[in-house]
Amino acid sequence: MRDKLALSFAMVQAQTPPGIRLYDGLGKINFQISTANPEAQRYFNQGMGFAYGFNHAAAIASFREAQRLDPGCAMCFWAEALAHGPNINAPITPDANAQALKAVARAQELSANVTPPERALIMALAKRYSPDPGAQRADLDGAYADAMLTVARYYPQH
Repeated sequence: MRDKLALSFAMVQAQTPPGIRLYDGLGKINFQISTANPEAQRYFNQGMGFAYGFNHAAAIASFREAQRLDPGCAMCFWAEALAHGPNINAPITPDANAQALKAVARAQELSANVTPPERALIMALAKRYSPDPGAQRADLDGAYADAMLTVARYYPQH
């Protein structure tokens, strides 16, 4: 069953068009990030709505559009890495792991111009992925969960 879900997710990702339009009716998500581009902010929020709704392929397309609009937006890359991660519907695939590592590395490169809570989120997410194919998912998930607990303690208002 998990193999079918992973394959299904990979097929959806492959079919996602290179751009995505803005949609109405996805909820009132207002996750403020460090960007001066209001359209990038809108695509980021839309992507978070898709991610919360388990439409990871559409989330990734939205985050990539936000990146196109603001190539210096660290959180737009952070969000893409988040959306590539394992979830209740699908385990992480080697390709998704590679994409997540690339996106989180770019977020880290751009993190000099973000708020402290954003930097903490980026640092925490980096613990979720490993270039080592033998890394244990439970260890990575535990390290990420511990890092996110620290973020929540330091920045409870976010």
